[in-house]
Amino acid sequence: MKHAAAIAHFRQLCCLNLDSQTLMPTVLQTLHDLVGSDSNGFYWSAQPERITNVYSEESMPRDISALFFDEFLNNRKRPDAAIHIGNLMKPGQLVGNNARLFPAAFYESDNYNLIWRPLRRKWLLWAMLHDQHGNTHTVSLRRLNGETPFSLQDEQRLAQLVPYFTHALNASVQTSDEFIDHGESGLIVMDQQSKIRYQSEEGQRLLLLAAHPVISSGSVNWGTYGDLPVQLRQLCARLNAIYAGQSATPPLDVIENRWGKFVFRAHYLSGTGNDDSLFGITIQRHVPLALKLMANMRALNLSVRQKDVCLLLAKGKSHSAIALQLEVSPTTIVDHVQKIYDKLGVRSHNALMVRLSKNETRQLRH
Repeated sequence: MKHAAAIAHFRQLCCLNLDSQTLMPTVLQTLHDLVGSDSNGFYWSAQPERITNVYSEESMPRDISALFFDEFLNNRKRPDAAIHIGNLMKPGQLVGNNARLFPAAFYESDNYNLIWRPLRRKWLLWAMLHDQHGNTHTVSLRRLNGETPFSLQDEQRLAQLVPYFTHALNASVQTSDEFIDHGESGLIVMDQQSKIRYQSEEGQRLLLLAAHPVISSGSVNWGTYGDLPVQLRQLCARLNAIYAGQSATPPLDVIENRWGKFVFRAHYLSGTGNDDSLFGITIQRHVPLALKLMANMRALNLSVRQKDVCLLLAKGKSHSAIALQLEVSPTTIVDHVQKIYDKLGVRSHNALMVRLSKNETRQLRH
């Protein structure tokens, strides 16, 4: 995706008026098109200086996660703690680069040797974002040891995105009853004692989000990489009841929080109800329709205005209502719709919605 098109897509994404938690995984994924990095993260904060929630694309082992969240995240006694990163910046400075700002002592600190070194982290680029309540949040971009440091051009590109990030944080959130499969799925394998035996990397990430509306210091049991929701145990019990010939509801459940809706389905992987049988539980993340459409339109040859029209058509708005909202003539909207149909090879509104909401193979960074 060319830089100008990527900027336009990022801007539209941040203007969807969605909850920043629901939005952030997709925003951070899109950020890779603008500033190259190995992984990205976002830190929500509250006053006084305290990180209250974290989303990270980086997959950290349980022991390192426990150290980071319990020892470094909000520890004011540690000069190398995450909350002190803003102290390295000058007043009014929005973007920081560890290649220029980190003191040499950091590379001899516990944070570097216990967290950064095992994860092969080397370079960090970050931006400080201020919301309307006076809180300061942080977006961070990471590169691994052996990769090139973030450049001045990278700093400038991230600074260019700060207003859009801030808009997303301060948005007047619009609730949406229509959620759709985002194409993110994972697998968890449990035994008859409700213990996790195996899990895919995506299963681990999605279970963490489903089980924890907030990911911060003291909120997660990192020994099990997230407490098992009671719903999963109930799914397995219902599946056992069905195989025993008893009456039970289907082994499907939904957990909803600010990360999205998570759909769980349970299946037997082996045996026919014996004690050594295993349960396979699939997890799918569902998001507001507008977010799914934006993610899919990212790869389509549509203009910014055509994407706006698609989002409004998905809300069920008529051509005249769209024209009024976009402050153009109805004839212009008809022309946009026809060009959208031609580009995507569809001939009706229903076919367009199917095309835009189709699940593609997704590989989110984590």
